[in-house]
Amino acid sequence: MADYNIKNIYEGGANSFSGLKENDPDAIYTGYSIPAGELGTPTNPMVANQIEELNKTLNQGVIPIEIGAIDPKVFDTIPKQHFTEMRRMAELTGAKISVHAPVIGIEPSGLDPQGREEWSEQSRRAIEEQLKTVVDKTIHVDKNGGVPITIHASNIPLAEWEKRDGEIVKIKDMVVDRETGQLSMARLSDMYRPNMTDPEEKDLLKITERLNDKMTPDQAIESMNASQWRNSVLTATMGLEKADEILREAYPAGKDIFNIFKAQEELERENKRKIEKGKQPLEKTEKEISFDHITPEQREVYMRIKAAEEQVSDSQLKIHSLFDKAYKYGDDEEKRKLAKIANNFSQIIRSEEGHFNMPMQTQAMRRLVKELSEEAPEQFKSATEFATEKSAETFANVAMHSYEKGKENKMAPSVISIENIYQGLGFARGEDMKNLIVKSRENFVKEFVNKKKGNEKEGGEMAEKIIGMTFDVGHLNMFKKSGFNDKDLVAEADKVKEYVKHIHITDNFGYDDSHLAPGMGNVPMKDLLKALKAGDSKARKIVEAGGFIPQFKSPAFSYNLEGMGSSMFKDGETSSYWGQSYFGADGSSSASFQRGYFGGYGGMIPQLSYETFGAGFAQLPAELGGQRQGGGQGGRMSGRPME
Repeated sequence: MADYNIKNIYEGGANSFSGLKENDPDAIYTGYSIPAGELGTPTNPMVANQIEELNKTLNQGVIPIEIGAIDPKVFDTIPKQHFTEMRRMAELTGAKISVHAPVIGIEPSGLDPQGREEWSEQSRRAIEEQLKTVVDKTIHVDKNGGVPITIHASNIPLAEWEKRDGEIVKIKDMVVDRETGQLSMARLSDMYRPNMTDPEEKDLLKITERLNDKMTPDQAIESMNASQWRNSVLTATMGLEKADEILREAYPAGKDIFNIFKAQEELERENKRKIEKGKQPLEKTEKEISFDHITPEQREVYMRIKAAEEQVSDSQLKIHSLFDKAYKYGDDEEKRKLAKIANNFSQIIRSEEGHFNMPMQTQAMRRLVKELSEEAPEQFKSATEFATEKSAETFANVAMHSYEKGKENKMAPSVISIENIYQGLGFARGEDMKNLIVKSRENFVKEFVNKKKGNEKEGGEMAEKIIGMTFDVGHLNMFKKSGFNDKDLVAEADKVKEYVKHIHITDNFGYDDSHLAPGMGNVPMKDLLKALKAGDSKARKIVEAGGFIPQFKSPAFSYNLEGMGSSMFKDGETSSYWGQSYFGADGSSSASFQRGYFGGYGGMIPQLSYETFGAGFAQLPAELGGQRQGGGQGGRMSGRPME
């Protein structure tokens, strides 16, 4: 027997936390410590039998557990009674359950994730109703309510960023045509302009360098709007040009006869409307005239003015369409300006002098077009901005539904926790996530007041309680493939730290969402969790290490505990830590004589005892609720008599 004392039977390689070393190539420890009781794990999201998956997870001794299914079709096959049963299981074991909403096909903005279909309000509402169903099914998984429900902020490609020469630049952004709902792409591109050169410069190489004026995605969208608007305005004014040319020659000689025919046509239309409504038609005040009563010269002039009228009518339709777009896509100030313009135009057209005065009407239209052409409306808009607007509406409505369901069931409403997505999909950066959450809360408050649930102050407090963020450190780390460094990632986390209600801990190497256990990749775990103030936060911490399990055929929970420096016992001051499994008493990475749970048998305890009794539920035989293969028939752990 070794000559040393054992304070705790399964003592680690050192007797204090100082034995842990971060940044050691052999170490898993991330440098940030989270108690084992606060470190959660998800169930298998590929199956509907979440009761069985929850049972497997509970057998490992995990407390925070995230349930759910990636595919909405799988999620829909989970009976509502199963969620009630999972609540009972959680109550018996002291577990805390959160939910991950389905991912496949769920795009809160209503935009098509495959880009095949145009956006429609109907699509957005369908997703909203689907998410409300998630709230309805899972609200009873906790008897007190308040269930955190993680929902992906987006599942479509939106803006992408790169770090170039020390500066973070947007390299592309999806663009949505608000008129048709179709998506296109705006990229950072070279734009060569002749006016960029210095007249005094003689060096052709330097002149060539100056010609290139980079066009950003935002500038490309502005250019699309300006170009489309300019073409629309030009099309509308071309008809007026033709009409004015005709009127200059024919109107002076034919305006009287034209106005007579025009008055007769108007009277006929009015009488027709009255007859259709069962009213007495108006009497004709003058004797009608027809082509038979006018000279051939008058007929020719009349027909020319009539042709001009057709051109004016066609232009008027186009101008009305222009006004409609300008008003629909304008802000409040622009709409007030347009209302004033419309009023002035209407007064001219409907005035006694301008009633049949075609030259006056064309001039009024020209003035209207000129005022409309001064600023192009945002028909083409950054899909990030568009998705923020539409997704915030979805999240606010789902949050209101959660509030009402909570009231109905006399429990706390479920928390709508919006998860940041990795580079390549929408809302990957902190600023975009912040804008989405703030807008969602603002929409909730408006709905809260409109539905007379309370005042703005009460609505704001409830919005902050219900709507927040699930921060995924692994998703953020994937910005590294675009040149971001650890300091850049921490700056992104700092922008959203006050909104975080749920944390997904997962590791990778910055190129793929590989879902490794913490400490196995290059996520700056310590710095990010410090920025989020995870230690002081009540946010649940879920380690999404599902990528480790199928590759290495082993549960990742023990590695999660090592990576996050969790204490083996409640007494963190004097107990050993899981992260000490690979450290000697001097802090070196060489294995010491004293071992951790998975490090061997030490001086007196056999290896089998460590594996069977010293590793929590995970290492128990399956017959006793663990994940180790049982002894089989006649085995001492089989629960059957030995032969």
